[in-house]
Amino acid sequence: MKNEIGVETKVFRSAREKLEREGALVSRSIEGGSTEVPQVHRHGSTLARWDQSFTLRRKATPERALDELILLAIRAAVVVQEDEPLGWFTWEVPRDTVRRLLAAGRLVRPAAGWVGFV
Repeated sequence: MKNEIGVETKVFRSAREKLEREGALVSRSIEGGSTEVPQVHRHGSTLARWDQSFTLRRKATPERALDELILLAIRAAVVVQEDEPLGWFTWEVPRDTVRRLLAAGRLVRPAAGWVGFV
């Protein structure tokens, strides 16, 4: 792709990393060897805009979608300090998100200042 748009590798890599961090660009790793030279092993990736990769429409509000993402992240971490999920993403997570999830019974507080997944 960098050859298609005519930019240097360093510029392309910087732009790609920023777009992937923001979730606008999705990459999928691919492996493949050369058919002409079987011992050559190559790695690469395919790139797509987020909306090209995930076309299934969801009926969730942005707040509900963010809540679900926070729940999945905390579930993966098992137990975290209460304010820690607010800094996990490049976008701003509303300060009351964890409090709302605790009040709704979707998170638990195993000890003061800590939260975990139900």
